[in-house]
Amino acid sequence: MTGKKRTVRGIPVLKSGDSFVVVMKDGHPTKITKIESEFRFAFTLKNAARVMAKNAAASLDQPYHAHAFVVGAVVLAYSSLEAAFDEFLHCTTTNCNSSLTESQKAIIRTIGTENLLGDERGNVLALFNMMLRILGKSEISPGTKVYDSADLVRQLRNMCVHPKVERVVTLDTDQVEPLSNQQRIVKKLRGVLRLHEDATFPNDVITADCAHWAVNACEEFFKEFTTNAGVAPGYVVETLWGFTAGANS
Repeated sequence: MTGKKRTVRGIPVLKSGDSFVVVMKDGHPTKITKIESEFRFAFTLKNAARVMAKNAAASLDQPYHAHAFVVGAVVLAYSSLEAAFDEFLHCTTTNCNSSLTESQKAIIRTIGTENLLGDERGNVLALFNMMLRILGKSEISPGTKVYDSADLVRQLRNMCVHPKVERVVTLDTDQVEPLSNQQRIVKKLRGVLRLHEDATFPNDVITADCAHWAVNACEEFFKEFTTNAGVAPGYVVETLWGFTAGANS
């Protein structure tokens, strides 16, 4: 038996997506002997990123708390894209109601194996574009705001997850050029987050504004993907809010 919510005499209601085995005796169900549930996490990660961003904005008077929430929002937002990609592979190749052709399913099923994802495995944005090419749909091109914003989140996430010791000048009375030019990530984020010319990472980057932007950027990317692909992810993909830099400064 599979899926739909139902009640069996003496047996608890099961959630959609469960499969279970019921022992029958004299034509009546007596007990469940096995339950299998499908585990998905992309939606949970997306909502967790939203919670982190909200808490970051509410913790401006507690810097250590705010920093924790911002880092959490950045990491979780990008992780939600990675989880969404794996769920896309699973759902499009196993769902009998999928709009994909059998040949498309076969290609995606094959590409989805670990050894065939190649160097792009480290960048889930490139993998989403690979799927769009397979489907014959428009890609989300590097150089567009949607792609570049999500890619900046990826770079920032990598800095948070794989940090390296770095020295940076935060004050120089004899400076010749803006201090923000010292770090590549700051130069890239300067326009997006409207950072001042002497901004440095992490002090001026790990902010509530950054958390809001990161969550929004990843949600915008996935929404663009589902729109282009024409494949529903199974959950709401509306973005959290329109990001305005400086709104929480």
